[in-house]
Amino acid sequence: MTSPLKEPIRGDVMETKKDAKMAAALEACKRLHEIGELDENMLPVKRVVDFLDDSEDEDEKSVPPGTPKPGTKKRRRHYQKKVCRLFQSARLVTAGTYHLHVLTTRLVQLASEAQNWRNEKLIDPEDTSLWFGILLKEKMPTLPAFPIFTRSGEELVTVFYADTVCLTAEQCNLVERFHHALFDGVLRMKERKLLHFDFGNSPNCVSVVPVTLDDSYAMIDWSFINMTLDAPKRESKEKFVFRKHDYEGAVVIPHYKPLSYPYNTFYVKKVREDLTPDSEWKEGKGTIREYFENVHHLQITDASQPLLEVSFTENRLNMLTPRFANRRGDKFTKKSGSDRLELRVPELCDVHPFQAAIWKKVVCLPSILYRLGQLLVAEETRVAITESTGVGMVDGVESWPVLVYQCVVPGSCTIEGNVQEQVSFGALLRNHGNTDVVQMPRLSKSFEYQPKLEGNPGPSPGLLLEAMTWAKAGDGFDLERLEVLGDSFLKFVVTIDLFCSQTSAQEGLLTEARARIISNRNLHRLACRLHIGECVASSTFEPHRSWLPPGYVMPADVEEMLLDTSFVCWMLRSDPRKLEAVTDEEMRLAYASFKAETSTTEYQASPNDVSGPVPICLTTQLADKGVADSVEALIGSYLLVCGPIGAIKVMKWLGLQLSQCRLKSETLEEGECASSFLGFTPPATALVDYGMDSRKELEAELKRLATTVADVESALGYTFGDKSFLLQAVTHASYYKNRVTDCYQRLEFLGDAVIDYLVTRYVYEGPFKFNPGQLTDLRSSLVNNSFFASLVVKHGLHRCLKHCNPGLFSAIVRFVEFQSMNSGFSDDDDDEVMAFDEDGVLDLNKEQKEVVDQTDFYEKLYFEETECQEPEEVEVPKALGDLFESLMGAVFLDCGMSLDRVWHVIYRLFGREIECFTKNVPLPPIRELMETFPGAQFSQAELLQNGKVKVELKVREKSFSAIAKSKKLAKNALAKRCLRAIRKASKNRCPEGRNP
Repeated sequence: MTSPLKEPIRGDVMETKKDAKMAAALEACKRLHEIGELDENMLPVKRVVDFLDDSEDEDEKSVPPGTPKPGTKKRRRHYQKKVCRLFQSARLVTAGTYHLHVLTTRLVQLASEAQNWRNEKLIDPEDTSLWFGILLKEKMPTLPAFPIFTRSGEELVTVFYADTVCLTAEQCNLVERFHHALFDGVLRMKERKLLHFDFGNSPNCVSVVPVTLDDSYAMIDWSFINMTLDAPKRESKEKFVFRKHDYEGAVVIPHYKPLSYPYNTFYVKKVREDLTPDSEWKEGKGTIREYFENVHHLQITDASQPLLEVSFTENRLNMLTPRFANRRGDKFTKKSGSDRLELRVPELCDVHPFQAAIWKKVVCLPSILYRLGQLLVAEETRVAITESTGVGMVDGVESWPVLVYQCVVPGSCTIEGNVQEQVSFGALLRNHGNTDVVQMPRLSKSFEYQPKLEGNPGPSPGLLLEAMTWAKAGDGFDLERLEVLGDSFLKFVVTIDLFCSQTSAQEGLLTEARARIISNRNLHRLACRLHIGECVASSTFEPHRSWLPPGYVMPADVEEMLLDTSFVCWMLRSDPRKLEAVTDEEMRLAYASFKAETSTTEYQASPNDVSGPVPICLTTQLADKGVADSVEALIGSYLLVCGPIGAIKVMKWLGLQLSQCRLKSETLEEGECASSFLGFTPPATALVDYGMDSRKELEAELKRLATTVADVESALGYTFGDKSFLLQAVTHASYYKNRVTDCYQRLEFLGDAVIDYLVTRYVYEGPFKFNPGQLTDLRSSLVNNSFFASLVVKHGLHRCLKHCNPGLFSAIVRFVEFQSMNSGFSDDDDDEVMAFDEDGVLDLNKEQKEVVDQTDFYEKLYFEETECQEPEEVEVPKALGDLFESLMGAVFLDCGMSLDRVWHVIYRLFGREIECFTKNVPLPPIRELMETFPGAQFSQAELLQNGKVKVELKVREKSFSAIAKSKKLAKNALAKRCLRAIRKASKNRCPEGRNP
């Protein structure tokens, strides 16, 4: 069936039957040689994917042996972190005109009592008129507001464009000095020994200035700049006079350094007039005066001065995520030192020129500037895509959706309206074929819904930032949900393109081609061409370690040293935090010592275990797979906002070759087929024309298979307009009697991608906001060969498969019997299980509770998919799963590539399983076992004489074993058997009526 030579072969007339067969065989070999299927030695030619660009990365030819394969997690490469163009060009070179942007925050949610464990007064930032702004040479584009999380609670940051300002050379110098004092003094950047303040050479030259904002009118506060630069210090010989108003709402700096604290600035919570230096320090440990005289050798002259109750200023400058909770929803735990009373003596402290309310705004600047830089890089990417593809708007966007901290899991970006509203998809179906009408809940839009691209701004910079943020960055969002969606759409589009362009290629060749196109290696190669890796956020924001503040530089040679993993390990082996305090000169000396030591023959390298902090600012090291994931997430973001057409245009911009996709229009006109909507033209028929009257042959074959056709259409609830697609879908490769169509393998290739995309899109946009792990688990539970095989048996479709393979027949019989015994249904009880109505239509509009009550049945159905038994396994025939996929592929082609029509059939066949699994997401059995018993161990696979493998599992004192075709199947079966034994034992131990 898979041979490209379809027409009958006639040999010469011979004297005997044997000779006639040999003559026909010789003629067939000649024809196969002519079409390139046999080589000069009459041996089969290995099929290769010769229709793809086979160019490889040039640098791959020179990589040393042992280097991990490109496109994998282990292959890591260095990328320069991209700094947005506006920040690069923002240096105040000379006198001139600059654009002033004010950074304002608004308190949207007060910190709770548990979060405010210091019992501080919660300060509203809008109570003070002094803000901070940045000076740029160009006006900043519109950016979304974003949250930060301070001690006061959640604050929403907005960039407010003030006006242009004209600065003299002297004023530029004052701004630069103020900026330096702000970052060195308040933000403690002077503690980072490897950084130097150098505005002229810094890649990030944005300047921070104080701004007075009054009734939306902003101006630079020069008096505050002068006060900061010329703040007087109290002389040690000067007589101390206590003035209460000097300390209320102030920040104080003790003259001494605390013995156990890394920093030495404090907010004054209140003046304690009930305490004086002669008050008792701690019970039985003398007075406070005695403590300072004995420990710090300081004298207190004013015995009547009240003490100051203080709290530490912020040591944690990353305010992009709340400190009191994380995205997984972990509860806040009260700090162990929350009841500790911190007291300071006013005479022994200096008052900082910044009040506490101003200081609290300053410590937000690193987080705000870092986030603005990320959003501006994302905006540059968005504009580049818009200029190349026409998707989105370059200018004219008045506002963007707020960048939301996605607690627990991200939400859907496209679902609108009431999610409980039921939509009849009958009105959406084309007039091709005949389909029973079924009400399907939850989805608020058609799968073929295409937003109008004209005037559509496209995805916001915040959504693109999400698509380029990795989970390990520890931010309030990540790319993983978008990556799941983009991956399924990419696979779907590439599959259709290959199916339509390579009409003679068989399933194996198509699968290989698709795997290469959507592989992480290829996506990484495309990402490198577009410099996407430079925009990726892959690590946690650490202002005192890996963030390069504006105006600062790190010597280039020092950065290169820190990229040498062997040197870093050599440095950290004595002190894991050594790199935090070393200077650049000390670093150069250490590197010279390292080179000298490693050049000796006696040197033995230690394992490259970088467990300490490495202060790399300008470069990032990324795994190839992670960069490829960002490409898929980018596709997913455009799919959500700009629909399939927008996403396909972005795929072409990325460099994916879609030769058969020719987009004609943005919207779907009434009566227009889906092929013009997606840009693909489906085949008109599945008939193979080899010189005979194909239509007559098809009619004769369909007449002979009338019962099969009726059974399939009845089970699917769909009547085929062209029966040739149905005939091809039920034809196994061994069924040589079918001479009018090909076998089902190409349709199976197509149907697999269609089902995967529809199910992924449905669960992504459903009311349950699954986290990325749950999405992946749910997707793999609903889209896999074993589950499809179970559905085929459940609906009796296995009886319609046409094949001439005795081994396959036996395997199907064993599997059907096994499903009948263990899954609670037989071949003939479909109506009881699926609750069809009087007209034979599946009733999906029952109460939700009735659907959920079937969990035991569906759990058992899923749990028994690929069970192995001792000593042999009940094998799941792959042909059954392929049959299901090919039928969906046949429906997809017959209805003109209508996704809604295919979804209608899919939901009819296993809609309840979808609803059940979304309520209780099944865990992969191996992962569930390892989470339940972390010490469980699988043995090495033992290869048996019959070609199968045997694997053993040890869990505590119990042992299990299984034999299967592969190690993967055996391990899955063992995990399932172990989990079943645990459930059975737990159920037997529990009293009746109680949960185990």
